[in-house]
Amino acid sequence: MKKLFAFDVDGTLINAERTLAPATVQAIRQLRQNGHLIAVITGRVYRPTELLAELQVDAWVTANGSQTHLDNHVHWPQYFDHAELDALFQLLHPAREFAIAANNGKVYLSHFEHSQLEWILVRGDGLPLAHWQSEAIFNLEIHGAPSTLRHTLEREFPHLELAGFPSAHIDSHFLQITPTGATKGRALERLAAHFGLTATDCLAFGDGENDVSMLEWAGTGVQVGDQTVLHGVANHKVSCSQIGLPHYLNTWLEQVHP
Repeated sequence: MKKLFAFDVDGTLINAERTLAPATVQAIRQLRQNGHLIAVITGRVYRPTELLAELQVDAWVTANGSQTHLDNHVHWPQYFDHAELDALFQLLHPAREFAIAANNGKVYLSHFEHSQLEWILVRGDGLPLAHWQSEAIFNLEIHGAPSTLRHTLEREFPHLELAGFPSAHIDSHFLQITPTGATKGRALERLAAHFGLTATDCLAFGDGENDVSMLEWAGTGVQVGDQTVLHGVANHKVSCSQIGLPHYLNTWLEQVHP
């Protein structure tokens, strides 16, 4: 029976050195050859172009479920309303550095001259926040977000989706905010319905807080690594992206397609 395999990227498919294990590529290609569907569901704002080409996925989702890409089109986009953004800006600016991602592919920075958001610096295509012209925004990321700020955001904006990243490969004080309903779990649910599948037909793989909803919704949730935020959430746990993940996939293939 056809299954949908949904993978997070950082910490799940690739490690801190951004390495994708050849054994994982081989296993995923075998899954597709056997008729299963592959989706990448990431917190990243930008399209992970090389990884998508390597894996030949059926769908990919960015910004924790804000943008779902199928057949070269964006489906079910999730955006902040401008009143929400204005209130967020007032709370954050100028004390906190943050970035917003727009539907035109641009990213705007509150602290453009001295940004510490590595993923934007590497690409070199961020713009000052003052250049934002009210384009639709689907993602807001904060650098240097203490727990007190998170508690304030949860109290003032209980309807928005928040996820932190306490991991080795992303700043430990990094906080991502997405619009209401923009979670990986909702994205996987929409994809499953699109392909005529149910939760029991889905296997989800993740390593961090933003993967909780996806691992909870899928019939089979697999934790990669040992972040405590996922303890008790997943059905299974594997050691890491380089060894545990491909071993799990190959074992699954041997059991289902002997």
